[in-house]
Amino acid sequence: MSSDKVVKLLLKNCEREIRQKVEDIKHIIHHGNVPTGKKREKEEAWKIVEAISILLPLTPRYPVPSMQGETRMCQEVADFLNPVNFNGKEIRIAGLYGMSGLGKSTLAKSFCNFSLENFSGKVCFLQFGGCNALDRQKHALQCLTQFPMDQLKSITCEDDAQYNFNTFVKGQRSLLVLDNITEDSIDEVRHYLGAEYGENTCILLIARRVDVLKNLNIDSQSCMHVPRLEKEEAIAILLERMYVKIPELGAEQRGYALKCANRCSFKENKDSAPTFHPLALKALGRHLFSKHGTDLSKWVAEIDGFTNRAADGLDGMFVVLEKAFDDMDPRYRRIVVFLATHMPQNKSSDNVVKWVTTNCNEELCYIKEAVKDLYENAFIEEIEPEFRIHYFIEEFVQIKQYKHDEDFDTNF
Repeated sequence: MSSDKVVKLLLKNCEREIRQKVEDIKHIIHHGNVPTGKKREKEEAWKIVEAISILLPLTPRYPVPSMQGETRMCQEVADFLNPVNFNGKEIRIAGLYGMSGLGKSTLAKSFCNFSLENFSGKVCFLQFGGCNALDRQKHALQCLTQFPMDQLKSITCEDDAQYNFNTFVKGQRSLLVLDNITEDSIDEVRHYLGAEYGENTCILLIARRVDVLKNLNIDSQSCMHVPRLEKEEAIAILLERMYVKIPELGAEQRGYALKCANRCSFKENKDSAPTFHPLALKALGRHLFSKHGTDLSKWVAEIDGFTNRAADGLDGMFVVLEKAFDDMDPRYRRIVVFLATHMPQNKSSDNVVKWVTTNCNEELCYIKEAVKDLYENAFIEEIEPEFRIHYFIEEFVQIKQYKHDEDFDTNF
């Protein structure tokens, strides 16, 4: 089939914007309309890239587990980054904050995938606290610039990586998402903020507390709380092991489900609006399902017996996790504590499983099965490509250790 026929076939099913992009490519190719100046060459090359990005949707760059409210939340973040909210600034720097376990990292990765076409593939997610600074810089170079990939391995120091990043990203429109920012990572974050990005670049900074973002000179008007789950979404997370469609629930069943979901709704402080906590919903739902199956009346009976020693904040959520944790097999509890307090530097899945097998004096097949179960019950965040325990679980374990529960084994 000739190139003209291919273009006509595409045009037949394309909207006006895509049609114009295809015509641009056709004009450039057929008439040799490529200016000799390097700047103009780059501009014309990017017209082609942008057109292809629209015609052929890009494969999601970051693996993300299924997430309730994903599209709605990504759109809320995109709307917040609208130039209107930033007085038309060429480079928009915004903050996203919220307590541990609300799904900030998952949303951040999902937002990167959501924005791939809008930024012609020039999208990058970096998380602090995991890999080292050099690895982060190399990933940024790989995602956001045209740095020769065959030369990436030759970069062995942070200064060289930073120089090349600043050189290759200059003038280029990008989306950069920096996750899990703490006081310890502020200096590294400032290196990324100092680059000369292209017009309409967006940089999203993510932290648990808004005061960390203010330390980077992000004013409160440029910060948004992580989008909150709606009731229907919270119930769906709670009941995900039941594989039931929420509209199919009867009035009584729905009432039971909502009461259980509300047990995982907390205020971050006395002035904040209640927030459904995804990690607590997942852990509670899986715990209750494993004990009572689909009988939601028994779910309610059990949560009515929960200790109510804390109504708000992290302590309230720990009450929910504590119930699921205390009902675990003691050997499973030991594995959770060990992973939360002694995670090795090499977090590849095979390495962590073998490492836990050796240090917990268990059979390899038992640890593999235990890890799978703990992942299914939300006590392990990720297994592939790297092993991850959620910070919320780490904090929970620290509090349990501090309480010195008699049956809480921390000796290894």
